[in-house]
Amino acid sequence: NVAEAFAAGKHRDYRQQIDTATATLRTQYTLQLGGVALRVEVESWLSRSDRHLGMVRCRLTADQDCIVEAEVGVRANDTVARHPFRSLVWPHQDYPRLYGGGFYEKRMTYAWHPGHMDVVAVGGSAGEATWGAAAVAAHDGPAVGVAIAVGGDIAEVRDASDQSNARGIVSLRLPAGSTREIVLYAAFSREDRPPHLLKGALAAAQAARARGLESLYAEHAAVWAELWRGEVRIEGNAHLDRQARLDLFMLYQNAPVDHRYPMQIMGLAAPGYYGNVLWDVDCFSWLGLLPFAPDLAISTPLFRRRTLDQALLMATRSGHRGAYYPWQACPYAGEDNGPMAQHNRAIHMTFEVAQTMWLQWCAIGDRAFLRREAWPVMAAVADFACSRAVWVPWEGRYEYKEVIGPEEPFGVIDNDLHTAAMAQRILRLAVRAAEILGLGADPLWTAVADHMYLPRNPRTGFWQPHSGSEKPSPRRWTETTAYHLADLPASEAQLRDAMVPVGKGEVITDPEHNLPWNLCFHALAAARLGDEEAFALVLKRQSTIRVDPGTFGLRCEMAGNDAGPYITGCGSLLQGLLHGGTGLHWSEKGLTPRYSPCLPAGIERLTFTRLRWHDQDHAVTVDRRQGLCVETCD
Repeated sequence: NVAEAFAAGKHRDYRQQIDTATATLRTQYTLQLGGVALRVEVESWLSRSDRHLGMVRCRLTADQDCIVEAEVGVRANDTVARHPFRSLVWPHQDYPRLYGGGFYEKRMTYAWHPGHMDVVAVGGSAGEATWGAAAVAAHDGPAVGVAIAVGGDIAEVRDASDQSNARGIVSLRLPAGSTREIVLYAAFSREDRPPHLLKGALAAAQAARARGLESLYAEHAAVWAELWRGEVRIEGNAHLDRQARLDLFMLYQNAPVDHRYPMQIMGLAAPGYYGNVLWDVDCFSWLGLLPFAPDLAISTPLFRRRTLDQALLMATRSGHRGAYYPWQACPYAGEDNGPMAQHNRAIHMTFEVAQTMWLQWCAIGDRAFLRREAWPVMAAVADFACSRAVWVPWEGRYEYKEVIGPEEPFGVIDNDLHTAAMAQRILRLAVRAAEILGLGADPLWTAVADHMYLPRNPRTGFWQPHSGSEKPSPRRWTETTAYHLADLPASEAQLRDAMVPVGKGEVITDPEHNLPWNLCFHALAAARLGDEEAFALVLKRQSTIRVDPGTFGLRCEMAGNDAGPYITGCGSLLQGLLHGGTGLHWSEKGLTPRYSPCLPAGIERLTFTRLRWHDQDHAVTVDRRQGLCVETCD
């Protein structure tokens, strides 16, 4: 038994590698089992050429003649009494206060989430060496069919299934010194409901086995080779170069091949979010991926368009016009799936969705996309922005009362800077979209945008987080990326005030909120100022904090929630490098300069080998001697 051997320390030479060129995980070790030294080499990967396939190849080598048995199949989750995650009242007595107590599965066993599935059907047979199961999440949640077909050097197969587990036992005969292998072809199906899901998954697994591992891997590797035509290279800082590549790899790996589903904040791995789609996706992970692979990034805008009806319903229920997107959305139906009732006031999420639609249009330049997908969302969000704004006649301005901004610890506040600035931005973008399409724009959109209140500190004139803030400056401005507020005028004094030096060689925003994605603004602020030293210091922190070098550079959200990968941080660093280093930002005219390029101190050259705009590839380089160079690629 492998688990028992590891627990007893009967293993050696353990090594694990991830090949980012092909997203292949390789694990190697030697076990001592019953006097036999068994060498195990495992390769596993999720197909990039087929949206619902995963492969595992296990090579076994023994120093003596032996027979190895392996259990394969699909196991059911342990049955746990749960209730819907979205019904929780915040803060729940078992839920960590402000995340600080840690997101641990034992704390969350009372909550149902899409990752907890109940098996409703099993199937397969030893004769076909194929087993599968169909499962449905509680409360009529999402359904999935999973099947595994077994290939390789199998000597014998026997069935070991029961009502909840579809599994078999396969035997391999290993002559001393020879190598034999087991290959698992895993297929996933979400096209129907049980029992059709089960049949579809079984058929897909068998079809994959018939095509063969080498053929499937060649197709998968070819897709990755095309993706890696777009990468980031940093000459002069090996650590930053490595982390930027790993971050881009995580974005590529987590972007859905199936465009019906969006990017997610942590995939399905992390307790606390469970595959839900948060505002982080639109602000950080999606926006970090967009310049490199707009054809992959498009899954998130398409998801927002597909769930527009749910957003329209949510606005109606809240007593407003237009579309209101939830802070935490179910990745299937787009419904509000958050446990925290006060996040119904986090309306900035809705405005970020509208910007997502616009920037995707800027990247691909497809008027059909703008008309069919982006415009309905942008127009509905603009209506919501006007409906939710409050006219204050004695001030002659529109305000947003009782909202929660990206800096969630502030709680419910008036006139959050990020919320107001984003509303103003999307109202003007909606007017521009109407002009491009030859459609009529509501005059109220312009009126509200022109009279939107963005709070400033009366003493310094600096922007502040909200109208009730007692801080002389916002320190972080917002928790979100500076890309959204790049057009917001700021003096050199304000930009420098926002970056607080702490100790030697460190620049952070707030010692109590030292999170890498929060630093994206400061990377761009330093670049806008042309301050190479400050730019380098911010990037250093972005590439080191909340990064675990022992898990291939994966990021976690914070000390209390150490599950990964936290894709938010990946997109944040890449945005800081791209928009800060080159000074280029997306617009309908392409990558356009907003300020002079700035290389971080110690870096000789920053290269983006392929950025895509309107189906045209561009190579962008910032060189210490030659400056900025943008070339069109074949």
